Amino acid sequence: LCKAIGRSRRDVVLLLADDLQASSEKPLREVLGLDADLPEVLAAWPGRGRAHLIIDALDAARDAKIAHQLRSAMGAVIADDTRWRVVASVRRFDLKHSPETRDLFPGNPVDGYGDKEFAGTAHFDVPELTEAEISFVAKENREVRALVASARKYKTTYALLKQPFNLSLACELLRAGVSVPEIVPFETNTVLLDRFWDRRVTDAQPQGAQREAVLATMVEGLVKRLAMRLKDDRTTDRSIVTELASRYVLDPAAFADGEIRFSHHLLHDYAVSRLLFRSHNAG
Repeated sequence: LCKAIGRSRRDVVLLLADDLQASSEKPLREVLGLDADLPEVLAAWPGRGRAHLIIDALDAARDAKIAHQLRSAMGAVIADDTRWRVVASVRRFDLKHSPETRDLFPGNPVDGYGDKEFAGTAHFDVPELTEAEISFVAKENREVRALVASARKYKTTYALLKQPFNLSLACELLRAGVSVPEIVPFETNTVLLDRFWDRRVTDAQPQGAQREAVLATMVEGLVKRLAMRLKDDRTTDRSIVTELASRYVLDPAAFADGEIRFSHHLLHDYAVSRLLFRSHNAG
């Protein structure tokens, strides 16, 4: 979306909600490194024509106060009724349980891309991958073709595979040498995540236990700080962290920049559930 807007030579500001990890006591302008509040900065932004403020992954703002400040800023920009239009991406589950977010966008959905559950909210429901898109991906690789062909035999599995995150997990398992019969079928996202974790984290003992121990320490720090990333701790076992980044459990790009974070915020949520909640329940 940002690239499309940029090609049209319109102004666009993109904020990644999961990058806003500063203290919740700080005002949003300090978190963003601004001298004035975001709505004021946008109002004073030189230029003509339609412009867009895009908030990506609003649900990934783990600090409730930061999330509240983001919604307040969005509301102020909308209320100012200037050339700036606000777009926010959010998971369906989080939108359902956030009346504050829904209230920011009264209106109708885009024709053909609406969810009846959010009638009265202006939204675009991002669809699953189409048959044509799945086929395009499959034709590029023999193993992926076999994966898709096998998944099509199971209604639930194929429906889940049409979600880009699940397809990427399944392809990552193929890359790790897991056979198609070991991947398909799966009836829930959690089952697929379990298989990814078993192959990418806990395989090969005692290394698997060591990798999981490092991630458990990392998750505790993330939850304590209400953060999605941590500064690279030089006392951490470097070889294990490097390996986890090479296995795409951790984000290799962030690791190269001196930060440690999971490769996807859904994997972050799974790790919290597995390493904190499940372990506590087991205890």
